[in-house]
Amino acid sequence: KIFWPLAGEGNGLDFLAVATDTTKLDLRPTMVWAGQDDKFLHGERNVHGVKMYVPVSDNDTEVLYAVATRKCSDKSPVQMTFQHTQCCLEFRISLQTNLDRLLRLDNIVVEDAYTSGECRIETHPSVSVNWNFEGTEAFSTVVPGIVADTPVVMPTPSAPTPIYKMVLPPQSRRDIAFNFRQLSSNDGADDWESLSIRPTYTTSTDAAKWEAGKKYVFDVIIKLGEIIIVTSVADWNEGEDIVVRV
Repeated sequence: KIFWPLAGEGNGLDFLAVATDTTKLDLRPTMVWAGQDDKFLHGERNVHGVKMYVPVSDNDTEVLYAVATRKCSDKSPVQMTFQHTQCCLEFRISLQTNLDRLLRLDNIVVEDAYTSGECRIETHPSVSVNWNFEGTEAFSTVVPGIVADTPVVMPTPSAPTPIYKMVLPPQSRRDIAFNFRQLSSNDGADDWESLSIRPTYTTSTDAAKWEAGKKYVFDVIIKLGEIIIVTSVADWNEGEDIVVRV
């Protein structure tokens, strides 16, 4: 559609956009824009905000937003930099000795974490993003990428490091449980159900709260006789520019 770019207060148009992978997480049925509900931002214009319920998903789908203000009609593209409403946990598993015949990774569990809630984005009078977990429950959640009841064969030291990722709403930090299966000896037996023990290693991050737009990295280094887990935090800035024609 073609519009004359007059917003009442000057020459230009404001933009507010929300993006997800709709094949995995379709937020449109729960989205309420500011101009659609008098109880939300007192019926201001749509670009002043949006609220949406983000349901439990496969925990690898992001919810992004972008804002552009007072774009004049010079026919050039509107540059919108998308920001994260969530945080990312990243797990990197590596072996420093040949334990691939003795050790399996059962799963990685984030304990008592919120995986759903209402996300509220406001652009007036300033940009803010807030999550509300009222009506939802925190529960232990398995990191995606590991098939249930199918322990992961650990890589050899020369093999690429497996990386597992999990997307969560920002929240107070939670404990992370790494569950393994370990055979007592490498004597040719391969009965992982009856001959293995199941050790668990629990850790967390130094941060008191997991913040939106941050990636919390867990480097799990497995040695003979010990497992070292090193945590770090980085900005979550992956992704390439995309041209979207409206």
